[in-house]
Amino acid sequence: DVNAEAVLQIIRQNVAMAKAMISHAVSTEILTFRCDCRKAAQGAILTDPNSFPKETKKSLAFLLKKPPE
Repeated sequence: DVNAEAVLQIIRQNVAMAKAMISHAVSTEILTFRCDCRKAAQGAILTDPNSFPKETKKSLAFLLKKPPE
C-alpha cells in the first residue's frame, strides 16, 4: 500500500538530493565557466540582499556572488 507519509518521505529524499547536487555544482565548476551560463542567475533575486537574515544570505550565497568576468 502507498500512503501519504511514504510519498512525502520520497519527496523529502528527492529534495535533499536535489539540494546536494545544486550545492555541489555551484561550489565546484559552474562559477569558473567562461560562457554566458555563468550569468544565468543574475537578476534572479530582486530583494535587496542587505535585508536578508544572516541564515538566508548563507543559503543563497551562490546566487549572490558575482561571477568572474
